[in-house]
Amino acid sequence: MPFTFSHPLYAAPLRRLAPALSLSGLVLGSMIPDMEYFIAMNSYRSIGHSLAGFIWMGIPLSLAFLSAWENILKPVLPKLLPALGGVDRYAETLLGRRSGTPGNAAGWALFLLSLFIGFMSHLFVDGMTHTSGWLVARQHSLYRIEAGLPLYKWLQYGLSLLGLLLPGVWLLWNYITWYRKEGRGRNRSKPAPKWGAAAAAAAGFLLMAGKILFEPRADNIVLWLVAGCSSALFGLFVAGVLSAGAERKRLPAAMTGLLLLAVVIAAFKGCRMAADLNPDIQGQGTAAWLLYIWLLSLGVWLLSRIGAGGTVLAEHRGGIRMSR
Repeated sequence: MPFTFSHPLYAAPLRRLAPALSLSGLVLGSMIPDMEYFIAMNSYRSIGHSLAGFIWMGIPLSLAFLSAWENILKPVLPKLLPALGGVDRYAETLLGRRSGTPGNAAGWALFLLSLFIGFMSHLFVDGMTHTSGWLVARQHSLYRIEAGLPLYKWLQYGLSLLGLLLPGVWLLWNYITWYRKEGRGRNRSKPAPKWGAAAAAAAGFLLMAGKILFEPRADNIVLWLVAGCSSALFGLFVAGVLSAGAERKRLPAAMTGLLLLAVVIAAFKGCRMAADLNPDIQGQGTAAWLLYIWLLSLGVWLLSRIGAGGTVLAEHRGGIRMSR
């Protein structure tokens, strides 16, 4: 399949055709089938690419990730970025333009519809790069070996590269344009507390170390890539929750919530290891996996509420409105 973070490129432009769709929904939906990889921190696959996976796995994770992005990650990212070249202020400007959180029932309905459309776009693109994908099965020429790999594999790598390269080029162009107009000012974004970056690094390192330490096949490069992304995002989330808790004088609640979340993660990993060793409790993997995802989603959502509040720009029916 194309790299997970390349998929939004093939879903986000659909908003040009239907401006009422939620950009956040399209982007998150396009990554739903692969979300379980980053939760498991390896290429573990259960029902993520099925309709049941969309309902029971994709929706709760997407709601949790949306809340985490809007309330925790967006506010903390500019504070952790360097002031050199105005990078922190550029991020603050770019991320502060609008919120992707729906403002009413109609907005939530459009968000869920956008999630599903993004989900289907993922399956559509995957079908062009899988051995048994819809396009590969009909175009046998894609099985032809070129430079040591089947053509559908080259298509996979090409779509992955394109999905990263085009947004990267746009971001660079957008930054240069912004810098010429506004970037020469000396004021910087309010930095995070000195412990912010340390908290992010420590949390990410501990999660990564725990995964590698108990992984029987730690030499798998895919595992390092997926686990590395998961650890980095988790570290940013921890730093954001602590920063939001400190700003809102709710630091004890933030620390307690993070501790409970760590307990849930550790308990599930322990249960999985026990199941691998005990044949009598094997076979319950999918049910336990879904329960863990629901508990994790609930925990992330609740922690994200620590950063909620204040006046934001809310996306509503393709437009923008003010909300509190």
